[in-house]
Amino acid sequence: MSIGNVKEVMQHIKALEQRITCLEEEVHSNIHQSNENELVKRTYTSESKKKIQSTQIHSYKLRQERKVEKQNLILDFLLRHTWTIPDIVRILINVKSIQAATKTLERMKKDGLIKDFEYKNGTSRLHRVWGITRQGQVYASNINESAKVGKCFEPSKVSIQSIPHALDIQYMYLTAINAGYSDWVNGSALGYKKKLMRIPDAISVSNNNIRVAFEIERTVKSTKRYREILLSHLIEITKNDSWDLVAYLCPDEKLVTRITNIFRRIEHVNYQGKKIYITNQHLSYFKFFTYEEFRNMKRNVDEKKYCVRTDVGFELDTA
Repeated sequence: MSIGNVKEVMQHIKALEQRITCLEEEVHSNIHQSNENELVKRTYTSESKKKIQSTQIHSYKLRQERKVEKQNLILDFLLRHTWTIPDIVRILINVKSIQAATKTLERMKKDGLIKDFEYKNGTSRLHRVWGITRQGQVYASNINESAKVGKCFEPSKVSIQSIPHALDIQYMYLTAINAGYSDWVNGSALGYKKKLMRIPDAISVSNNNIRVAFEIERTVKSTKRYREILLSHLIEITKNDSWDLVAYLCPDEKLVTRITNIFRRIEHVNYQGKKIYITNQHLSYFKFFTYEEFRNMKRNVDEKKYCVRTDVGFELDTA
């Protein structure tokens, strides 16, 4: 082999050694980068798992708090109304479906706080209602010490005929509370006031401090009966200072019109053996609304335009 060929071989070997060195450095660099990436990946995964676990713990805590909140709302409601139906519970606890409300009721039933009962007409199912038990009353009164404990739910004490009217009172209660009314008391809790000639379905205080007696009217009574009711309410307003005005709430406009016309046609009432002539001032203490009108009201019932309440008092003048 000539000297020239030897030089070429040596140069080729040197080039190969340089190439091998570069490849080794590249491989080492890749290994180092891979190790860094794996460390970052493990760190990120660990942090992600911690974040997910933290979110799950937080969500579980919120779910438990919401569960207790719904239960307390229902029990507080039943302390006042004794029994109810899932649709009203749906509105009360602000869930989207009756199924969701029923699920909550079923859980509370398992805990012994409430019980259910189906009212039937022969073989036809009419209503499935849920009522508070004695255990539920004790639990609720421990949470709200100022709450008045009424009767626990006894299915035999509830008549099928009374259910629609009672449910309407409950719906109107939710409407009133949502509109800013407070201190709602059902008429059944006013029974101890023996002096009352006419016990309204409920009494509540509006957000401008007007005491309103609510009459939930599903059917029309006789003129004679409305004459007695009108006198009774006027006595409670002007002499006994029991409330400030009366709001009649009816399912539809037709019923509102009929009852309003009956009141307007009452010319006089008899009080303590004397005839009292009814004036527009007397009638101004009575307001008449459909359920829908009451739900949509943005003002108080005493501010209805076509029946403005006067603040001037009056005596029951006799003829």
